[in-house]
Amino acid sequence: MPRIRVDLKRLPLALQYAIAVAVAAGVMTMAWRVGRHRPTPAWLTDVLIPIWQWVGVTILFGFILVALYRRFTGRHTGSRTTQPPNQH
Repeated sequence: MPRIRVDLKRLPLALQYAIAVAVAAGVMTMAWRVGRHRPTPAWLTDVLIPIWQWVGVTILFGFILVALYRRFTGRHTGSRTTQPPNQH
């Protein structure tokens, strides 16, 4: 039986995200089903989870500040493309 190769990068962006979310949800579901009756290690609950929470909050506030900056200044940060001078 011949092997079929699919280039996922050629798919539409929304479909790429949908596939990524479906795979992540499947992996998390399998991990939850396998380890749901096992105690969580202390290094995970006492150290790693609070660190990731602060990282997530920091990123969230960063996105909010960028959105507010764009809204009130009318400037769009990010893509910095230079255009050649207009020659007539």
